[in-house]
Amino acid sequence: MKITRDQLRRIIQEESESLGGGLEPERESVVLKIMEIMKNNSLSGEHGLFSNVDNKDEFEDLVRYIFQQVGFDNKMLGSIAMSIAKDFLERPDDAAMMSKFNH
Repeated sequence: MKITRDQLRRIIQEESESLGGGLEPERESVVLKIMEIMKNNSLSGEHGLFSNVDNKDEFEDLVRYIFQQVGFDNKMLGSIAMSIAKDFLERPDDAAMMSKFNH
């Protein structure tokens, strides 16, 4: 099943709105909820939609879209992107595992 960009945008927006009410959830619980939604909607995983991203331009567009949806200001986003890029450049073999969610 192929999901269009608009469908992905709708799923992310709906789930983001569902997290917005009441007390602010802890960071880890939000990330775990997003990961669960991505898996349940065939976005992540071995045969998920993310596995169809097969070139630099598509990946950049996806990352920029995610960054925009988070809502941080651009300077903070730039700092985050540089930190992640530094990890991947300096330690390419284990940079992905620096996230507690990639184990």
